Amino acid sequence: MGAAGLLDIPLVGPDGITDLGKGGDEGTFITLAGVENSDNVYGTIAGANALELDIAADFNAAYEAEFGDPPGAYSALAYACTQVLLQAIDANIASAADLGALREAVRAAIIGTPTPWETVLGELSFDENGDSTQKWISFYKTDVTLNDGAGGWVFDKQQDFAAPAE
Repeated sequence: MGAAGLLDIPLVGPDGITDLGKGGDEGTFITLAGVENSDNVYGTIAGANALELDIAADFNAAYEAEFGDPPGAYSALAYACTQVLLQAIDANIASAADLGALREAVRAAIIGTPTPWETVLGELSFDENGDSTQKWISFYKTDVTLNDGAGGWVFDKQQDFAAPAE
């Protein structure tokens, strides 16, 4: 877009460009595009930004204490899915005759049922396709002034698309 003189048109993309890496880091969008071409770029992450949710405050603090950095874009989502799996295993392990039966019982308990599972991101369930009933999208934008002019990503906003629009 820079070579074509189109940098004043916003570029919007999915998490493939929203790597949240800073300019100068190998393989990041800003490094590959060049900081001079990275202004006016927006991207999304399919999920809630746990750093912005009060419900995830304990998770965020524990994560940072353990790893020395704040959680990444998918850290809380991965943890929430693990919590669901562990709860479903715990609820079904005693009645499963073998591993195949346990696997099917866990799948049946999670997919396509209205069962709300308690997670770090609040109640979570999965529809008949296995898609989360939480429909959060987090929006980020580049800031070319960050990291001593090398650029970086900043959180912009998030929206729950499962909730009615305000």
